[in-house]
Amino acid sequence: MGNVLGRSVDKSKRVIWCDTEGGVRGVPLWDVAFIDEAAGEALQAIRMFSPSLAHKAGRAKLRKSMPLSVYCSALKTSSSVVSTHARKPDGSWGSAVYRVTSSDIKSLVTGFLTERRGCVLSAWNMRAHDKHVLVREVGTDVVAGMVLWDALPWFRKQYGLPKNTLSSDKPGTPRHVFGVKSMGAAHTSLADAFHLRDVVTRAAYCCSGPSESAVSTHSWKSACSEDMFLAAQAAIAEEIDEEQWIPVQACAWTGEVPESIKHDT
Repeated sequence: MGNVLGRSVDKSKRVIWCDTEGGVRGVPLWDVAFIDEAAGEALQAIRMFSPSLAHKAGRAKLRKSMPLSVYCSALKTSSSVVSTHARKPDGSWGSAVYRVTSSDIKSLVTGFLTERRGCVLSAWNMRAHDKHVLVREVGTDVVAGMVLWDALPWFRKQYGLPKNTLSSDKPGTPRHVFGVKSMGAAHTSLADAFHLRDVVTRAAYCCSGPSESAVSTHSWKSACSEDMFLAAQAAIAEEIDEEQWIPVQACAWTGEVPESIKHDT
């Protein structure tokens, strides 16, 4: 499946789609997922979670989403679990590989993000939620090493929908408009990260044509996965501002550097 902890493509060209569960209102961070994507590479995902840290509803969802033996082992020993997932050439996701570890969520997330310093890290409502969860968990220095991009404000500017939740595919939601079916229980990190990625890449492709052209929310159906990812990449590049690039300018670019970020402030 390859090493999900060490990827080869230039960091400035990678997008990490992220979702977090917990980490607010006194509930510890108990579930976090990252989908690591770059053009020309097989799509991979990694999930880090702890049944012992989850609330009652969270434990029930975890139990249904993994082998019972792994769940019981992690719960009994208050351990964390790391699951890795790779997408097959036909677009489906293969069986997950699970590993129970004594490492806590903080160290697992810190290690993952540190190795990807300079990558784009995207979440739905990143500015108001996930950024603060991650800062509380791993610290400002680690999070400042990422190029943060909030997909929700971008989506709202492109599409006016009555609802902007990713937890449902009912009419009027982004998932319904772009045909994103359920990949698992809502408010679990891996399913929500899958939904985030599929909505954003499809939405970006659909609005990537000439400005005078009418937007068709069905045009993604004839596109390949890589073309949709490249459209999302281009949309992200247009949205990232100078203030966000500066903290990681030393490692986020290996080619031509935009003039706006060549000098420290």
